[in-house]
Amino acid sequence: MVEKGFMSVEDIAMAFDRIVVTGKESVVGKRELLARQEKLFAEGLILPPAKIYEVLEKTVLGQEEAKKSLSVILYQHLKRYAFRGKEKQPPKTNALLIGPSGCGKTMLAGALAAAGQVPFLKVDATNFAQRGYRGGMHAEQIVDLLMTAAKGTRHKPGWGIVFIDEVDKIRNRCGSDDDLAGSGIQQDLLSIIDGGEVYYEPDHSEYGREKFNFRNVLFIFGGSFGRLAEKEEITIKELTRYGFIPEFANRLGNIIRLEPLPDEVIRKLIRKEVGEYNSYIPMTEAEAGVYAEIIHSIVVASKAHESMGGRCVGPLVRRFFEDRIFEIGQEGKSEL
Repeated sequence: MVEKGFMSVEDIAMAFDRIVVTGKESVVGKRELLARQEKLFAEGLILPPAKIYEVLEKTVLGQEEAKKSLSVILYQHLKRYAFRGKEKQPPKTNALLIGPSGCGKTMLAGALAAAGQVPFLKVDATNFAQRGYRGGMHAEQIVDLLMTAAKGTRHKPGWGIVFIDEVDKIRNRCGSDDDLAGSGIQQDLLSIIDGGEVYYEPDHSEYGREKFNFRNVLFIFGGSFGRLAEKEEITIKELTRYGFIPEFANRLGNIIRLEPLPDEVIRKLIRKEVGEYNSYIPMTEAEAGVYAEIIHSIVVASKAHESMGGRCVGPLVRRFFEDRIFEIGQEGKSEL
């Protein structure tokens, strides 16, 4: 059985535009129009949340609740795209991913953009500088980076996903020299999170600067947040106490807490990484399993996963196989 293909959100939007209802100014006409539009989503012509979750499941191990929440957020984002230009749009929902280093925040954000086929941009909040200061990145520069990220994609940059990592690093710290700088950067970011307009200079334009609107850009924020991440429920009030100005804390969107990767997920990551080396060193399933267990014991002994999470797996597996790959052909040389 051939699985039903899914339309892009651009095709869905065009389908919406082709729906014509007589008496469109009447309440009955508007209801009929909305009912027909909703039917397109109900029939699964674009990725529903459950399908988005399946895509994320193939890419990201663990973090089940986070994947569910982000699947709903992306579905809402795609639906907003399909409703673009209409009288009433569904509201936009940003997201804040809170969890320790190496738990999959960046991977989740990137996989989400890939599932929706929208441009993706990752920037570190620590690279920003307050407006008026030299050096560092300014909020307006996100436009240039987003334009670059959008090349080759079907969607316009104005509907992309921007992942701002290490957002906890721009909090206000009482008594610190960074206190005012943190507030200033938060204020600068507010202008684009709220859907502000900025001017940029496109490479192809012969008429100078053009205007870019952030109204429909989906923002996902990420950070470890220290001990705050250990709480079961994290509120806006707690984020304000942590060091965010109230206006900024209220715009971070849906707060999604990620768990440290459990041992079972670490084992799966190791097994997956080991399998990648089968092209260089042919190995049976049994041999791959033995290698994975050896590397897992190294991870546990070094406690690298406690501070780095899943990020420790790749370097450890690579170092494990480096000597073995280096020895390829050595035996043949000795026989010459």
